[in-house]
Amino acid sequence: MVLDGLMSVAGLSMVYMAAVVTSASTLPRGPAALSAVFSVVALNFFFVPPRGSLAVNGAEYWWILLALLALSLGLDALLGSLRARRAEAELGRARASELHGLSETMSVAGGRDAMARASAAFLSHAVRADMPALPDFAQALPSRSDFARVDRTAVFLSAERGVVPQALLHNMKHNLVLHRRNVILTVVFDEVPTVVPARRVDVENLGNGFWQVELRFGFMEK
Repeated sequence: MVLDGLMSVAGLSMVYMAAVVTSASTLPRGPAALSAVFSVVALNFFFVPPRGSLAVNGAEYWWILLALLALSLGLDALLGSLRARRAEAELGRARASELHGLSETMSVAGGRDAMARASAAFLSHAVRADMPALPDFAQALPSRSDFARVDRTAVFLSAERGVVPQALLHNMKHNLVLHRRNVILTVVFDEVPTVVPARRVDVENLGNGFWQVELRFGFMEK
């Protein structure tokens, strides 16, 4: 309201555009688009005659509002695309660095067994990096409403402890359901002939219907 008597509606729209650019630079694409729409609605309500109403008197004001909305949404899409490309570029650099580290490890590895272990460790790290952490995932479930819980028990195998299995994520994405009780089972083979019974089974209750179960075996056990 301070600039009301100092600037025309076209000038005030540039002030609103600065706010839209700030929102598009800092907010995700959806909230930024809503911010652009609300900015145009607010400009219309407070400054475009007749004020205090969403009505618009005159084709000139219609063109100003439509141009402001189009520019706002276009900037939001452009900045969102730039953020996504930047994230992809950073991911590409990180993976290139990891591959370079793997190649250096492989070059000094002594024998095929050492090379196989280095490759397995690299693949395990790469897969784990793309999966959400299981404890965080379980704790965040009460705040989500994009799936239904069914009164059944599901067991999902996971090569890595502490991460959400891809099968569970695909079930939620495509079927929009999640079982009431979910057991995430990891089987570990230790480099010992046998595992003592006290270390055979480890069960951890993660809350919200999730349990992490780890079974350990020695290389001589069947």
